[in-house]
Amino acid sequence: MYLTKSERGTAVSAYGFKNLVEDDHYQVDYDVWVYLFHDENNKKYVLIVADYIDYDYDVFPHLLKFDYGFKKIEFVLQRELPIKDENLLMNIHANTILFEYTD
Repeated sequence: MYLTKSERGTAVSAYGFKNLVEDDHYQVDYDVWVYLFHDENNKKYVLIVADYIDYDYDVFPHLLKFDYGFKKIEFVLQRELPIKDENLLMNIHANTILFEYTD
C-alpha cells in the first residue's frame, strides 16, 4: 500500500522514531511497498506496508528477498521493532512492520 510522505512520517512515529531520513521506496508486490530509512547513526530501517502482512520472523538475522517485475531487492533483517503508539497507525489505515536491516 502506497503511503504519502505525511503518512510515512506518521508510520515511523508510531514506532517511536521522529527523525528518520527516507532514502527510497519501492513497490515490491501488488499491494506491498517498502520504505527505506536511516537515522543519525546510519542505522538502516525498512518499513513494510501492505493490505495484509504475513511476515513472521523469529530468528535473526533473516534474509528477505523481493523479486517483483524488474525490482529485485534483498535485506538482511536484524530485528523487528515494536510499535510504540498503535493509535497513530489507525490514522493511515495500513498494516505496517518495521525492521532494522543491513545490506
